Amino acid sequence: MASVEFKGLEELEAALRKLAAELDSRADEELGELARLFLEEARARTPVKTGRLRDSIVIRREAHAKYSVEATAPYAGYVEYGSGPHIIEPTKASALKFSISGKTVYTRRVRHPGSSPRPYWRPAFSEAAKAASRLLARVVRPG
Repeated sequence: MASVEFKGLEELEAALRKLAAELDSRADEELGELARLFLEEARARTPVKTGRLRDSIVIRREAHAKYSVEATAPYAGYVEYGSGPHIIEPTKASALKFSISGKTVYTRRVRHPGSSPRPYWRPAFSEAAKAASRLLARVVRPG
């Protein structure tokens, strides 16, 4: 009966493990860079009135090679997608208070006409997606 002997299997296995670890490390770095790029694009495209929405855009590292970018301001979706007409009523007080032409006004409800969408998130995502293949290609072809 014929037999086959393989030499160098341990070395090959060690080299493959080392390569996998390097690829994994580079993937984490490039995904972190992609998250930072998306964050910067989103912040640059955010309509600014007070800066609260722009400043609420943050990166959170959830795990190795897993990043999350989010806008934490509660009205972020309304800026992105707009809103239809709606009634605003107080939740913690008996009246709403605001200023019109320097005059303080109190009322129990306001008929808000709605707002037009002002997309910032989706355009930022599109820009980041263009860079994704370039950044992730560096995982397998560093340099």
